[in-house]
Amino acid sequence: MSTKKNTIALFLIFSLFFIWAISSNLLPTMIRQLMKTFELSAFQASLTEAAYWIAYFIFPIPVAMFMKRYSYKAGIVMGLLIAAFGGLLFFPAAAIQQYWAYLCIFLS
Repeated sequence: MSTKKNTIALFLIFSLFFIWAISSNLLPTMIRQLMKTFELSAFQASLTEAAYWIAYFIFPIPVAMFMKRYSYKAGIVMGLLIAAFGGLLFFPAAAIQQYWAYLCIFLS
């Protein structure tokens, strides 16, 4: 029973890494589209990628504290909820059509 439970958990973790890798690989496509839509310079477009990767610099310590207090499972669920929330924020950002709104989304 324990082996089957561990296999399912391992499969779910691999699936999560795959899903997060997809979002990371969509970034260059998103940057090209933002450059066209908002007529951005190369420097301004690089801010989009910087905002995405700055989140990896800012959030590890708070996430580690959260996971230490609760559990790694709660950390995974929280990460998924934050990613889903960030994805849903694209709808209002598209409605207001402001570049700063997209930069804020990439921080989530």
